Amino acid sequence: IWIAIGMFSSAAIAAKPNLADVVRLEMLRADVGYFEHVAGPPWKRNEKFRIYKVAGCVVTAGVDSGEVISIKVGLSPKCSFDLQSLVPNLDAKVPSTAYQLTFGKFDQLSRGGGQFYSDCITDCGNAADPFVWQHWQGSRADSSIEVLLEVVVAGDQAVEAASELAKLMLAEHGEQWVWDGKFNCGNGKFDKAAHLLFKDVRITAITVGYDIRPSLCKTLK
Repeated sequence: IWIAIGMFSSAAIAAKPNLADVVRLEMLRADVGYFEHVAGPPWKRNEKFRIYKVAGCVVTAGVDSGEVISIKVGLSPKCSFDLQSLVPNLDAKVPSTAYQLTFGKFDQLSRGGGQFYSDCITDCGNAADPFVWQHWQGSRADSSIEVLLEVVVAGDQAVEAASELAKLMLAEHGEQWVWDGKFNCGNGKFDKAAHLLFKDVRITAITVGYDIRPSLCKTLK
């Protein structure tokens, strides 16, 4: 259950934080109180997540035991950040704004290796748009920080990529295996195909932090 926070202090409003103030390495493992001293009070919250509006952008902090363990930013031309400052040891310079990243561009920077997940890859109905994620973990030089790339499967490129990936899965494993989301169970069998199919798809949100791998594997009964 999300709890809306309706009271905003005049001091928090006056501070007017920007994304560069909030999305930075020192905020990971920071006390929630310290984070909110900069970000302001949450717009919504539950036990595991707090959502903030920072300079008109939606920022979600994952929390555990009073600490911020992850930071997610919904990307747009006005809502972006410097990913290089959080993962400085990538193989090449990241575009100055994360909004410019596609899955393929990130693969070039990180030597690929990310695992793909989805809450629904085919026959998802109309209740809500499905998502596809790529989870990647950095080296010890970057404190093993994790990056979760996200796309809403709504635009033409994302829909086509998801459809082609689903066809490969269906041909090899059949409908039940796909409907049960068994491709999320960590074998990485279709990751190579997913990297190729989604290479030109632009990322719509990025999460950086720890313990952010999607937990979507279902045990067949």
